[in-house]
Amino acid sequence: AEGGEGAEGGEGGGDAFLRVAALLRRAGGGSALRRGGGALVHELAAAGRLKQVRMLLTGSGSDGGEANVANESGYTALHLATLHGHAGAAEALLDASADPNAQPAGGGPAPLHLAAKKGAAPLVELLLSRGAALQARMVPSGETPLHLSAQQPACCELLLSCGAAVEERDAAGCTPLQHAVCGVEPLRASKALLAAGASPNTADFTSGQRAIAERSPRDRRDVAERPPTSPSGQTPLHRN
Repeated sequence: AEGGEGAEGGEGGGDAFLRVAALLRRAGGGSALRRGGGALVHELAAAGRLKQVRMLLTGSGSDGGEANVANESGYTALHLATLHGHAGAAEALLDASADPNAQPAGGGPAPLHLAAKKGAAPLVELLLSRGAALQARMVPSGETPLHLSAQQPACCELLLSCGAAVEERDAAGCTPLQHAVCGVEPLRASKALLAAGASPNTADFTSGQRAIAERSPRDRRDVAERPPTSPSGQTPLHRN
């Protein structure tokens, strides 16, 4: 649980923690906060240590810069809090000016991508309320948060309600609907996307595959009434 057992370290633990953090700052100007390839704030955020995250970011000697330090993978503490589902720690980091749109320099997700893929609707809502870009694209996949939420119906519906573009294509030319129909439980997200204006007949860039061609005949009846053909002239029935 966030801020749970071990977060305070016993009586006086908070003061001791701040003294250690201040000592590390004086010794290394911030770089000494790094341990094992990740900053101390990363470890606290990943573990959901809400009170310690707040103390570290607001304590004596802190300039708040730890909130946007990236680890060796390019992830900030906000990425890690989001990845592990810790909304309280994420909010504390955002309060300390963590960048909701930070992405690894070599390519990868913003925190909103992680929240959408995880199906963490409260985190999606929090990040959007703090300025996360609704149409942010991952590099090199080109996926938006809506693509990644397409197998998480609650998040998919939330992003659609905020105006996410339903016909955006990823680097392979796939739309969120094409992602949705490949899921284990495709119908709820697919219906939400169709209601928002997604086309079942949009073909990807590589094979010309369309969303309706991805599913079994029974599922396809829920997606569209008329089976389209691919560039080869095949309908979904040819491929079964």
